[in-house]
Parts: sequence; C-alpha cells; structure tokens
Amino acid sequence: MKKYRFALLALTVSAITFAFTPSDLSKKASMSTVYAFSSSGILMDSAGTRAELKSRLCPGADQIFCAEVWTSKTVNNEPAGTQLQDLQKPQ
Repeated sequence: MKKYRFALLALTVSAITFAFTPSDLSKKASMSTVYAFSSSGILMDSAGTRAELKSRLCPGADQIFCAEVWTSKTVNNEPAGTQLQDLQKPQ
C-alpha cells in the first residue's frame, strides 16, 4: 500500500511541476544575440537576429557598408566570436 501512495505522490508532484513550467521555451533558448560594430570596432547595437539589426540601423536597399555583425563581444565591447555578413544601407 505504501508503494502506491509513493507512486501517487510522485505522479502528483510531476503533474504540478509540469503545470507550472512555462510552455514557451524559446525565450530561454534565444540566447543568440548578435552585435553590430562600426568599421572601427565601436559597438553600435545588439539584437536577437541579424534582421532586427538591419531594420534598426540600416533599413533599405543593400548598397554601401553600414556595420559589421558578430556573434559575440568582449567585456570591453570589442568584436568577438564569428563574424557574420555585414549590414548594408542605401546610398
């Protein structure tokens, strides 16, 4: 009888834990921030995606250099990680 009570208690705790776990795990998983730097290495902005940076900093047709995009930065706000495709802006 004690085994059934323990199993029922474990099932109840699991159900309660599952009920209060947030269903949108993308907020936790979206730790991928990209950083925009000027050609001289000055941090301009950061966002969750490259497209967000493009819309904030350099909207319009791709014609001339706007910013370098990196996957990370140092504690001194210098580019680090992997360099992604540069952002372009209208002339």
